[in-house]
Amino acid sequence: APSMTAALKQNQVVTLDKIDKFVDGAAVKEVGGLTFQHAKVLVDEVTTVSEGAVCSTILDMYTKQAIVAEPAGALSVAALEIYREEIKDKTVVCIVSGGNNHINR
Repeated sequence: APSMTAALKQNQVVTLDKIDKFVDGAAVKEVGGLTFQHAKVLVDEVTTVSEGAVCSTILDMYTKQAIVAEPAGALSVAALEIYREEIKDKTVVCIVSGGNNHINR
């Protein structure tokens, strides 16, 4: 999210000096040009989710539903809390993936 947030704010692809690699499936210093062009047209808002929220979501998904999600795969579910009131009584779809898990992370 930080690289896309910066790109949308500056209306151009930018390269960040450093990134947090905890959610390595979504951590990029620079968004792709095509992705940025689509985001400018299609994305209304970019939300940043804290590492703690991602960890809590991963644990909740595992303990409550036996779903093993990787950090990037849990991002969309973790963001639901931010939009709780906006999405109340609406149908919401979250993409969840789990192939990039390391217990030592």
